[in-house]
Amino acid sequence: MGYYKVVDGKTFDADLFALAERAQTKDPDGKISLETARKMFEAVIDGGVYSQVERDTVEHLLNTMSWDSKAKSWFLSELDAWESKKAVPEHRIVEGKEVDKQLYAIAEDAVANNPDKKISLADARLLYEAVIDGGIYTSVEWETVRLIKKNMAWHPEALEWFDKELANWQAEQRKFVTMSLDEIAREHFVKEDVFRELYDRQSREIDLKAATMESFDHHEEIGLIVRLIDGRRVQVKSNLFELHEGHVELRGGVTIPIRAIEKVQI
Repeated sequence: MGYYKVVDGKTFDADLFALAERAQTKDPDGKISLETARKMFEAVIDGGVYSQVERDTVEHLLNTMSWDSKAKSWFLSELDAWESKKAVPEHRIVEGKEVDKQLYAIAEDAVANNPDKKISLADARLLYEAVIDGGIYTSVEWETVRLIKKNMAWHPEALEWFDKELANWQAEQRKFVTMSLDEIAREHFVKEDVFRELYDRQSREIDLKAATMESFDHHEEIGLIVRLIDGRRVQVKSNLFELHEGHVELRGGVTIPIRAIEKVQI
């Protein structure tokens, strides 16, 4: 068997695909069982990297294969937990506040190494790239920028450029496009959680639980703003909304990992 399998012009991981296909004849009721889900999880993490081909394969199998509900919830939860452990950011404490270690170090190095001890335009560009690299301006990054501005000297043109570019980027980030459930099912989501801070994740969890109750009690349409792997922000709506550990399930069995959800619209 080759390492890759091509289906409808798309490249998938052959081993992962074979495990899912085998489940259709060997697992109870032709559904992917918990035992098969465990094997699939081990196949994903064995190399220590969740490759794009593996992501494409998992997304395809989640949306096209029949799963035992407990097996699907377990698989998504374990995969999300494994990714979260690999994505834990490095922070440090400055003036009693948690700051982004890398971001603050860029500013410190600039002040230490520049002859005039000021952050230059070139340094401002490095700081800007460090802020936007994850696609989300987190509360920790915001606090880091605030303390850098407070504690370090800037060239006026560097600070003006930085503030302008950051404001423009934030304005773009607030924009989103709307997709149908069929369209979102074919997309791929961000690799890491859009929120790095525990507070933000806990707030999202509360909103998701409220959305679940609203959908169950009144069958109201729930909106989600989610982040795709290419950086796009997308709104999707459904009047069927079920919260599982690690993902939400919308009408038609469309699954969205919780890590990709920025906002819940009830």
